[in-house]
Amino acid sequence: MKTDYARLEFDRVLEVVRTLAGSAGGADLVSALEPASDRSTSVRLADETLEAAALLAAGSGMPGGSVDPLFDALRPIDAGSIAVEPGVMRALAEALESLSAFRDGLDRTGIEWKEGALAQLLLDLPVLPQLTRHLMRITTPSGTVAPDASTLLSKLARTSASMRESLSREAARISERMTAAGVSRDAPPTIRDGRIVIPVVASRRGALPGMVHDRSDTGGTLFIEPAELLEAGNRLQETLMEMQQEERRILREATAMLREKAGDIRLGAESSVRLDAIFARARFHREAGTTFPLEGGVDLRSVRHPLIPKAESVHNDICLPPDWRVLVISGPNAGGKTVLVKTLGLAVCCSQSGLGACAAPGSSLPHFSRILVSIGDRQSLQERLSTYSARLRDEMEMLRLADEGTLAIIDEPAGGTDPLTGSALAAVLLESLADSGAKVVTTTHLGQLKSLASSHPGFYNACMNFDDVELSPDYKFKFGLPGSSFTFEIAGRMGFPEALLERAAGLSQDAFRLDRLIAQLDSEVNALEQERSEARLMAERASRLGAEFEELLVMQKEDADRQQREAARKAEDLLRELNSRADSMLSRLRSQDPDERKAARRAIRELSEALPEPPSETVRDEPHGDRSVIGPGDSVTVPGWKGSGIVEEVRGDGAVVRFGALRVEKRLDELSRSSGEGSKPHDSPAAYTLTPVSSEIDMRGMSAEEALGELDLRIDSCLVAGLSRLRIIHGKGKGVLMKAVIEFLKRDRRVKSHSTAEPHEGGTGVTIAILREPR
Repeated sequence: MKTDYARLEFDRVLEVVRTLAGSAGGADLVSALEPASDRSTSVRLADETLEAAALLAAGSGMPGGSVDPLFDALRPIDAGSIAVEPGVMRALAEALESLSAFRDGLDRTGIEWKEGALAQLLLDLPVLPQLTRHLMRITTPSGTVAPDASTLLSKLARTSASMRESLSREAARISERMTAAGVSRDAPPTIRDGRIVIPVVASRRGALPGMVHDRSDTGGTLFIEPAELLEAGNRLQETLMEMQQEERRILREATAMLREKAGDIRLGAESSVRLDAIFARARFHREAGTTFPLEGGVDLRSVRHPLIPKAESVHNDICLPPDWRVLVISGPNAGGKTVLVKTLGLAVCCSQSGLGACAAPGSSLPHFSRILVSIGDRQSLQERLSTYSARLRDEMEMLRLADEGTLAIIDEPAGGTDPLTGSALAAVLLESLADSGAKVVTTTHLGQLKSLASSHPGFYNACMNFDDVELSPDYKFKFGLPGSSFTFEIAGRMGFPEALLERAAGLSQDAFRLDRLIAQLDSEVNALEQERSEARLMAERASRLGAEFEELLVMQKEDADRQQREAARKAEDLLRELNSRADSMLSRLRSQDPDERKAARRAIRELSEALPEPPSETVRDEPHGDRSVIGPGDSVTVPGWKGSGIVEEVRGDGAVVRFGALRVEKRLDELSRSSGEGSKPHDSPAAYTLTPVSSEIDMRGMSAEEALGELDLRIDSCLVAGLSRLRIIHGKGKGVLMKAVIEFLKRDRRVKSHSTAEPHEGGTGVTIAILREPR
């Protein structure tokens, strides 16, 4: 099976993933990956990868570099060593510390990892804080025993340092004396065999008593430990030996601790190496942008080859019908047929091995328990296999193994032999594989295999698109049509003699005509696809415009509703203001001054005109017998008021009368029934006519005093009605009225600005006033 995967270049994909592992063991597990033969394992691998990818996205990545030190520490333990090297212990301590920090950080990711696919592996990671602290304390970052690993070692280290310093000072003093006497070379004391020595000229050997430890290559220099330093040197060596003995004791003690925890370390090492491989898969999944197809038919969207850089690869949609059994892909050489079948095969392999397919989300694939591949020229002189015999051996193996869960990928099944007999053998091979339940994808140039789709259920044609004008491929997959090989066209483009091409066309006869018909059909289908694409774009544009229009209608309705609510609010504000002003006016009516009463009545009439138009209501008069006394509910008229009012309450010799939203108090002798004796309206408010507010006032023919009075009232009305623009027609004449109006507008704080109207609105005979919003 590995041979079949290698023919798809799955091993090259694994080499890419291998580089993303942090340990040698993790990389080896990646290299050993194979597509899962059962569906449950395939799902588990995908879940592991997706959970690891989620942890990476949350900033929690498995420290792969901490895996190998675990195995390095176990090897001497398994070999029976009584003292593991301090460098191995230090590396183990740092690995344990890193893995423990990784475990502790999982809870801060917000991911429920204890319930996920990686839960057991993560829980098995080694968490050995006591051992970790001990190993960190007794070793240095450089991998030696720490000088303060024990009290005795610390004391010995200080003693040896003091003794070495004393010996160095004494040796320097002797070296200076010998150098001055010409006995010693002009060089400082050095170390030989752990002893401090002085380089002495060989011919002056007797001038410095002591022990010779070494000689130079030329023999001209002897390295002598002075006799007066021998005893001190011996004591230093004894101290150093005591230090080594203490270090060995410390290492033996730490090794015993390691042996006690070997089971936990081994379990953690095995979990860590598996996690390292899983996180390598997750990094590939994130970097390559892979997805795990849903369970279903072959529907790969925007699929690409994982080994071709994303920016350079051609993305294809491969969607096959549910009854697909055999797919025959044809087209010219170098058109991308082999790359496409490898892309399909790799999508299956990667999806079932926890890597994911290089396809868009929403893709789907069935599960295949076996993948059989015959691609490439595998002739072998050693095995006495020709191209065709090697191919036949692959195909015979396929016939032996194929079943319902098999995907068979065959490149040029009749290659390397006579096209006529080879195509016949290839046809029965495809039929037999299909009858076994296997799904088959094959490439060919043979017309006989292209024609199988017309007579065999579940057999379908497809091709790789080819520009018949430029004679160049675009590597796009097209389902449903066979492809032309463009043999003669490509040969002509490359300069093959025209006369020979014509003779070849004549010899090919039906095959050549079929190839031309296929090319013509393909060209027509391309044209239809272009038209369909344009029609689809137009339909999408129409749909988008329709949606925008619907949205605009909704916005307009919302705006209209908002304006209506705003108008209702302003109307309520206006009614409150008018009621307040009316109360003030009514109080003035009680004045004895006739002129003041007359002015108040005129103001009330003007307030009534400023009211918004009330809804039309019909007052129904009903006879109420011989009653001659006005009572609550009667419809009455009041001098100086338009329309009828309703008596709401009788107070002694007076009554409260309601005119719409206004209430006035009148003496009973001032009231008259509006519809004759014995009539009484319903409880509905009195109906009366109100003059709507206009945003235009015509002052022509008025005196300046009258005009300014009307203008003053009209500005009030406009503000109450929510109008912000007033068109004032004063005419041109001698300009007296225009000047008075402009001076009035300048002084009035209710006016925001004013200007002469545009020519189409009256020019200098009209002034436009912009009003401030009422506060």
